[in-house]
Amino acid sequence: MPGLHTLTRSANRSPYARWHAEAAAGLPRVTLALADLPADLQDLLGQVAQAHGLGYQVKVVLPGPLSLLWQVPDALERLSATLDRYDALLLALADAGVDWVQLDEPLLLQHLPQPWGAAFEGAYNRLQRVPLQLLLACPGGLLHENLGLACSLPVDGLHVDLLDGERQLVPLLDRLPAYKVLSLGVVDSLGRPALDSAALTPMLADLHGRLRSRLWLADSRLEFAASALARSALAALAQLRSQIRSQVGRSAPYTA
Repeated sequence: MPGLHTLTRSANRSPYARWHAEAAAGLPRVTLALADLPADLQDLLGQVAQAHGLGYQVKVVLPGPLSLLWQVPDALERLSATLDRYDALLLALADAGVDWVQLDEPLLLQHLPQPWGAAFEGAYNRLQRVPLQLLLACPGGLLHENLGLACSLPVDGLHVDLLDGERQLVPLLDRLPAYKVLSLGVVDSLGRPALDSAALTPMLADLHGRLRSRLWLADSRLEFAASALARSALAALAQLRSQIRSQVGRSAPYTA
């Protein structure tokens, strides 16, 4: 299945250069991405403290609990214990001053047996009690039969990769609650736009007119780089944001 287990932990390399590049590209938060739940919570909290010490806010990216368990034997029987670990991790991140956590759930791109749909609802109803904001990400494809489920889960934002223009956006916007952030993956890790650039900029400018600060621009998770956001993707995001700003004025979408 596309997208599962594609996040790469970068704890063994200095993240400082990447953080500076992300901040220079206009991202309001630098990224810490993990491929699994951390065995050493103190290591992760130490990275958060380092970023805060440099004046950056942080968005932590984690695999979502259901996608993490999909191929595990007796997965749904293990869900409650897994959610205990997520509760503890998210509470620790909130205590450390993290305000956004992204949970990647590419499992929502495929057909789900009915118990799994119910498990998504139960899991995210539980996780919504944590005192930080959750961004549900469905990377690497199009939401079809699970579009309604993805939009209805009690999170603060939804990330999708923009792959099919208006045909993708119209039903998505019809279902997305008015309080939620919409994060769109609009460039890949090489800086290539998701759609033809001549069509992409006016489409996003119009979307910004409707969503304002609830529209975020991000990289596509189809080609998630080990450096979290490759420099070419950052440069392309900054250029796209500048182009939209020239059409809509100084208020332009956040890059996420």
